[in-house]
Amino acid sequence: NYAIAFQIFFLVITCAFPPIPMGVFGALAIFNVKRLRKQASPQNNDA
Repeated sequence: NYAIAFQIFFLVITCAFPPIPMGVFGALAIFNVKRLRKQASPQNNDA
């Protein structure tokens, strides 16, 4: 009983849990890049 429960728990921790923080940090990174693009617009000072 304990071995099966531990295997299921280990499977959830190693396979199902990592995509959640990866998705959160990926979405935050994309949001940050978009925000930085708006903030730092290129300027042409050739004249």
